[in-house]
Amino acid sequence: MDINTVIGGILGLSCVAYILIDGQILNILMDKSALVFVLGGTFASTMMTYPFRIFRKIPTGYRLMLFPPKFIPLDVEVARMCELAEVAHQRGIDALPEKLNPKDLEFLRSGVRMLMNEWTLEDIEKHLEQDMQSTIDRHAEVQRMFESMGTYAPIYGLLGTLIGVLGLLRFLGDPKGMGNAMAKAITTFYGIFFANFFALPVAGKLEMHTAHEMLIKRVITEGLIGIKQELNPATIRQKLDTIVAQGKRKKA
Repeated sequence: MDINTVIGGILGLSCVAYILIDGQILNILMDKSALVFVLGGTFASTMMTYPFRIFRKIPTGYRLMLFPPKFIPLDVEVARMCELAEVAHQRGIDALPEKLNPKDLEFLRSGVRMLMNEWTLEDIEKHLEQDMQSTIDRHAEVQRMFESMGTYAPIYGLLGTLIGVLGLLRFLGDPKGMGNAMAKAITTFYGIFFANFFALPVAGKLEMHTAHEMLIKRVITEGLIGIKQELNPATIRQKLDTIVAQGKRKKA
């Protein structure tokens, strides 16, 4: 489980709960119809925007937010590529398959097969780049969906508030009617709350996961290219260390 997500969620919810309780307005915000309006509208607009193959990945997005994939640490992947480069340098490319293990990514296994089949350097690089771009595009679809949800929710909140204000004007002489109308006007709270706790954080987390995965694959790609070019393992390590350093600067 992602501890940062859990701590951040608890901290954020605590802050919201504190101000609601301190302001003695917690009961006012508990309106089921307002919640249904915001959530239903947000999901409806999302369904209209994205095909079902993407929409059905909403649970997957929340799961990845709480339970992120266990990526191989960058330093471990660099060491792994240097190990394979050393094997290829001493024993030749033909010795690489026997050094692969179940923990290696399919991306690396695919690259080694290309080396074994004597693909050209240009074809290897092109194929691996296409694989990475395909992964980026696939992940970006889900990320954009959650960003859209983070946009739709506040808009539905404002729409609900407008409806509540119109109802308030209609029932100016009816205290009960005014109370019901005011209850509908708090949809803005639900819209902003949903966007900032259940939509935008997921999009941001997915973006970080994708960036880390791409950095790992970039290390693998450059390592395989170095092996294909028969570079010295020390030179390959320098290139990989540079890639990792640049990637960490971008994250910062």
